Amino acid sequence: MRSINLYVTLIFCIAINCFAFSSNTDTTLYACSSISQEIGVNNQSGFSYAWLPTTNLSHPDSSFSSFNLVNNNNPNYQVVYTLRVNDASGALVETHIYRVNVRTAVIFNSPLGSDEICPGDTSILVSPYFLPQILTAIPPENYAYFESDSTYRFWPIDTTNYLFILADTAACFFDYLTYNVNVKSTIPITLTASDTLFCSSSTDTMQLGFSPAGGIFTGAGIGQFGEFICANAGGGYHEIVYQIYQGNCSSSASIYLTVIDDSFVRLDALPNFCQKDTLIELSNGFPAGGNYYIDDVPVSIFNPALLLEGEHILKYKYSGDLNCEVLKSVIFFIVPLPNKPIITASPSSLVCEGTSVQLSTDFFPDYVWSTGATSQSITVNQSGMYAVTFIRNIGCTITSDSFSVTMSPALTVNVTSPQYNSGLEISEFGANDGRIEIFIETGGFAPYTVILNGDTSQSLVYDQLSPGNYMAYIQDSAGCFTSDSVVIREPPFFEVTSKTVILPNAFTPNGDGINDFYVIKDPNSKFRINTFQVWDIARQLVYSAKNYANTWDGKDLNGNRLLTGTYFAVFTSPGLNEPAKTFIDIRYE
Repeated sequence: MRSINLYVTLIFCIAINCFAFSSNTDTTLYACSSISQEIGVNNQSGFSYAWLPTTNLSHPDSSFSSFNLVNNNNPNYQVVYTLRVNDASGALVETHIYRVNVRTAVIFNSPLGSDEICPGDTSILVSPYFLPQILTAIPPENYAYFESDSTYRFWPIDTTNYLFILADTAACFFDYLTYNVNVKSTIPITLTASDTLFCSSSTDTMQLGFSPAGGIFTGAGIGQFGEFICANAGGGYHEIVYQIYQGNCSSSASIYLTVIDDSFVRLDALPNFCQKDTLIELSNGFPAGGNYYIDDVPVSIFNPALLLEGEHILKYKYSGDLNCEVLKSVIFFIVPLPNKPIITASPSSLVCEGTSVQLSTDFFPDYVWSTGATSQSITVNQSGMYAVTFIRNIGCTITSDSFSVTMSPALTVNVTSPQYNSGLEISEFGANDGRIEIFIETGGFAPYTVILNGDTSQSLVYDQLSPGNYMAYIQDSAGCFTSDSVVIREPPFFEVTSKTVILPNAFTPNGDGINDFYVIKDPNSKFRINTFQVWDIARQLVYSAKNYANTWDGKDLNGNRLLTGTYFAVFTSPGLNEPAKTFIDIRYE
């Protein structure tokens, strides 16, 4: 007897030894020697578990534990396990007793029989036992698959003995089953033909070559003795099969013959083509090897742009090697290419930043813009290049030229008026020689439109202006708008008007001790807080003093002696109703 160790885990939760956590139990079990088995109760949190004894148990402190016991031919061999369940305080809550009777395994070696099969066929093995069992294949299972627990269907790869193990673990029963399979030898077959291509109009008969004799022919146009009659076969591809039987086994060989007729040749329909410059290679005729014609002109590759708009006929002529001609034809159309789309912008393609632009094109059934939009018009608010494509359902498309949209940045300007030496914008009282200059600092696209105090022009420089307040409104070609203002001032009309302060009109600062300082006579002595300034004839400030105390000796602000000549002086003080003014002559002789 052959020894065997099988390890089958059996879980009896459905049967008898897995209990809900509810009450004390006392259970009797039967187990096979050397087979692992699990016993216990459902685990619940907050409780602890302890097994007695712990011998041969896998988890002595768990709610479930496995045991593996070996019976040495003792018919009354029994082991009693006790599971104690304690609560969180350690108090005993439940007790579960398991009385395990261990049986000795019975092992057999039985011949199961034999089978003889044809190459490539399957063999079916059926267990001789009518009881719950596990059937295992040796060699590996890739030679077979289960039909059921007691049936195998398998594909023997050669003649040999195949071994299976049948086990009934509940009854401790095991049997080695030997199954002999004889795989018959393959019958070698040859099948040849002197020709494989025929015209349907042919009346010839061709004898096929075959061996061994005694087989059966099947296929269109084939006779019982291997003669192929072309007229009986009809057009197309034909498979001729020669089959030999040996007992209940068979072998076969095949050969393919082709008969050319109208049904054998096919010309698939062509799509309609757009009348644009592209090369189309013809390949819709079957079988390959024939000749193509468009409007009776031989072609293999054609350019739709070279064909006229409208209907055309494509023909495919196939002769094969036998010159048995078959002609097929289809009609297709050349569709004209649409006119190139034209894009227009509203209000303009050049707009001020923050303004939306609507781009539109001509009416057409289907559009695709470069933005992905599919409408006739789109609205954009970013600078960039835009295009639109007209699409026909046959892929006949044409795209517009790129259209530029520019968003002008915000316009900022600086409106200024240059000053004369006097610090004013007019050279002298009553003159009209003011000037305004407009500088574009950021943004803007020329030309610019300027409205200056109601007058419109495109100039950025204005001359011969009179004194006054000026408001400039500036707009660039993108429609960006801004404004700025400037004041043009003129010198006052100079006239000595003071009657409370006496301003001398001459002095001689030559260092002789006589009249060397310019002395302002203040009979009331109430103008001590004052400002005294002197300009030359070019309106350049040459002297200035606050709280003037009669100390000017004819020198300029840099301490240099002024030239002989006439100067203009202004004396201001809070005590005066108006400034005191005079012309002063400086003499050194």
